[in-house]
Amino acid sequence: MKQHFKNTDFDSENNKNNSVCIKNDDKETDDYKLIDKPGKIYKRSYEIRMAIGKAHCKKKKNYQCWLKNKKGSLHPSFKHGQGKIRFYDSEKYNAWMQGVYKNNNFKCFISGATENLCCHHLNSWSSYPENRYDIKNGVLILKKFHLQFHKIYGNNVSAHHFEHYLKTYHNWEKKIFPWSQGNHEPSVSVEETQEKILVFHEKKFLEFKTMCEANNHQILEGDYINASSLVNVQCNIHNQIFITRFTNYKKCKYGLPCCGKAVQINKSKNYLRNKDGTFSSQI
Repeated sequence: MKQHFKNTDFDSENNKNNSVCIKNDDKETDDYKLIDKPGKIYKRSYEIRMAIGKAHCKKKKNYQCWLKNKKGSLHPSFKHGQGKIRFYDSEKYNAWMQGVYKNNNFKCFISGATENLCCHHLNSWSSYPENRYDIKNGVLILKKFHLQFHKIYGNNVSAHHFEHYLKTYHNWEKKIFPWSQGNHEPSVSVEETQEKILVFHEKKFLEFKTMCEANNHQILEGDYINASSLVNVQCNIHNQIFITRFTNYKKCKYGLPCCGKAVQINKSKNYLRNKDGTFSSQI
């Protein structure tokens, strides 16, 4: 690094740069004192870097992770140790979510938006276990509203907290809330929603099976849970097995790659080629 000093022999008329540092004559060492200059970033001197290195060498090295052997209740992120399986039924929970979506017409209860939605328990999951899968205990709101609500009121909440949130943060003028007026209209239960989901899955699987039989394909393994579910399909024509998804099979014109490739090969045989190898016309 080039340094400029206040020295008449060093400075010249052509060099108009201001001096960056001056020599400290009070010390016997060759240390130099830097002059602060606004907006300039200075590097540490060689002596300071060597001193920092020696100080680090004297420290006792410990490469052991501070979280090692801190398991269970000793871990700083420990909550209850049961994960999401505690009193949790995934099928009932999914049915509850679908019921809440339908009850709210797939719109945010506050803003009316139709994207980035999530289901909120009016009476919290932990404090009211009897209402965990009650569709009337759910409301559909935006994810950002859901995060804001729990950040303000915490996790152990009730419907009164949500009403206070609407009045305070969203200027809610309506005095009557639908969940506080009782069940005037029959609401779909979780069990009925589960039955509808199973019927829908069976219907979609039968449609897919009919499509496979029309293409001379056979389903080896796979259940329809959603359009992205995996399924093993065997081609009886070319004796090949493919792992695909229900939606990908439907999008493919011939179902499987082997059949599409065979159709393309047979199609090319019916065309005449020019001298340069390109197709000219169909026979």
